[in-house]
Amino acid sequence: MSKCQRSPPSKAAKPDKTQINLSESSTLNVQQSSATQRNKRQRSHSTDFADEMSNLKEELLTSMKTLMANHSLRLDKLEDRIISIQEQNKSIQTTNKEIEKAMNGLSEDMKNIETKLSYLEQEKKKLELSVAQIESKLDYVEFTSLKTSVELRNVPKIPGEKRDQLYNSVLKLCDSLELSIRDIDIRDVYRLPSKKETTSSSVCIELCNTLKKSQILDGIKVYNKSHPTDKLSSLNLGMAGTKQPIFASELLSANTKRLFFCAREFAKKFNFAYTWSSNGRVFLRKEEGRPHIMLRSEAHLDELKKNETSLSK
Repeated sequence: MSKCQRSPPSKAAKPDKTQINLSESSTLNVQQSSATQRNKRQRSHSTDFADEMSNLKEELLTSMKTLMANHSLRLDKLEDRIISIQEQNKSIQTTNKEIEKAMNGLSEDMKNIETKLSYLEQEKKKLELSVAQIESKLDYVEFTSLKTSVELRNVPKIPGEKRDQLYNSVLKLCDSLELSIRDIDIRDVYRLPSKKETTSSSVCIELCNTLKKSQILDGIKVYNKSHPTDKLSSLNLGMAGTKQPIFASELLSANTKRLFFCAREFAKKFNFAYTWSSNGRVFLRKEEGRPHIMLRSEAHLDELKKNETSLSK
């Protein structure tokens, strides 16, 4: 087998120095150009960023200035409001002090008024007590002056009537009752005030003593019992005209009359059998055999009403 041998490579031709220089120069220019281009690009990017940052800074500064201005304006308004509130508070405090002074003055005035009212109430009680005492004395005086008087009710009126006619009528009454009463036993006879349009009124007979008064009242009771169908009337007084029933009782004072009226109303309401007056006093009796009750005043009658009301429940 034959062996192949390679021939040694021929020596390469050495490059020309001029070519080498041109190549190096060309390479260097390319590198410098690339570097220049890279430098230019980097400088443009940094400038844009700086501008953006500058704009952002300006925007932030503008926003901060606006916020600070608004905040300052709000603070100014708030300060004005606080000052206004403080002034209002001062005014309110001043007003409160004035009100407090006025209230203190009113309180003192109220205390003075209460003191005066208390004094007036005490004086009123004293006056009421004095009036009650005076009324009691007047009632007693009236009772004393009337204790010998007899009242005839429903006596017909006579036109142009004179005092002598009334005297004669009383004497005829005593004759019909078979009583020994003379002119000297009668102190006075007169009609009690009445309305003009009425055809009858009451006649008062004042006698010399209570014995004569009792004789007339007792005589009338006996006469009515003995004449149940023909009780005392205007005919017993010798008066002509229509026959009218005559009612007799002792003459009472105004207060006692009022009490007697209330007692009769009380008796009707609570079923009391008897109500009468004797010697200027008013009496009640529940039923026959029960003790009588002497009424002292209307207040006493009110107490009886409360008791009867509580018993009926």
